[in-house]
Amino acid sequence: MLTVPAAVTIDEAFEAFLSEQQKRVSPKTLRNYEDVVHLLRDSLNSYAYDSLGKSEQKRWRTAFDAGDEEAYCHLFGPEKIVDQLGEFLGWFMVRKVMAGEELLRASGTVTKKLAAWLHEQGHITDEQREAAAGRGAEAARNLPGADRLGSLLHDEMQKTPRFDVDDIPEEH
Repeated sequence: MLTVPAAVTIDEAFEAFLSEQQKRVSPKTLRNYEDVVHLLRDSLNSYAYDSLGKSEQKRWRTAFDAGDEEAYCHLFGPEKIVDQLGEFLGWFMVRKVMAGEELLRASGTVTKKLAAWLHEQGHITDEQREAAAGRGAEAARNLPGADRLGSLLHDEMQKTPRFDVDDIPEEH
C-alpha cells in the first residue's frame, strides 16, 4: 500500500536521498551516488517531459519556456522517477554518458537503492519498487559488459585499415 508522503519535488527527494546515504556509505561510494543522481537528474530534465500527459506537459513547457531548464525536477514529484529508469539505464547511460565500468555498475546499484528508499518514503508502490530494483540489478550486471564490448569493438576498428567505399568492386 502506498502511503501519502508530504509533497516534495524530485530535486528535494534526491537531496534527502543523498543526505541519508552520506550517513551510511563511504566518501568514495557517496561520490558515485552523487554522480549517478546528477546524471539521472540530467536525463529527467532533458527527456522525461515526453512521457507527461497534456496538462503536465503544458505546465512543464510554461516553466521551461520561461527559462527553467530544470523544470521537470523542480515541478514534479519523486513518483515520476521510477517510470524513467528504463530509459535512463538502457539509453541515457549507454548513449549519452562517457562512463567507465565503475560508474555504469554504480548506476544500477544506485537506482536500485533509490527505488528502495522511494518505497520506504511512501513515494512508490511495492510493484514499482520491484520493477525498478530489477532494472537496477540488471543494469549493474549488464552495463559494464556493454562498455567492455564497446571498447573491444573500438579497438578492433582501430586495427582495420581505412578504405574508401568507392574502391570496393561491385558484384555482378
